[in-house]
Amino acid sequence: MDDKSDLVQGRELGDSVTIAPITSINQNDYIVLGGRPCTVVEFYSDGMMIDLVGRDIMSGRTYEDRFNATQSVYVPFVKTDEYQLIGFNDGYLSLHGNNGMDKNDVRIPHNEVGREMERKYDNGEDLVVTVISALGEDEAVRFRSV
Repeated sequence: MDDKSDLVQGRELGDSVTIAPITSINQNDYIVLGGRPCTVVEFYSDGMMIDLVGRDIMSGRTYEDRFNATQSVYVPFVKTDEYQLIGFNDGYLSLHGNNGMDKNDVRIPHNEVGREMERKYDNGEDLVVTVISALGEDEAVRFRSV
């Protein structure tokens, strides 16, 4: 695992991850499980084996895996940014960043966050959207009124 040219869901990991010994991972840390960026929600150790349960930071889906205590794992680089919501376009958010650049490649979340965001925006509220990025994906995870 010292080579990050492994494929995760058809793409190379490249500079989007680092490698860490499994024994350095704790609850609430980020890890790649099932090829997805996850937060560790449960961590069990019984000597030489470590069981992890993680929640996908994009979809909320749960992943589990078992590791030998001598193994190394992929740890994704996770970035969180805030953007001003300027509209909706064909299922995507139109966002404006503090750097002056627009971002138009983040899907409207298909959950309560997305529905509430659309409702508040339609009612004329100014919204700031938090976007989390990892493994080449972006997801709007929450928002707030300003």
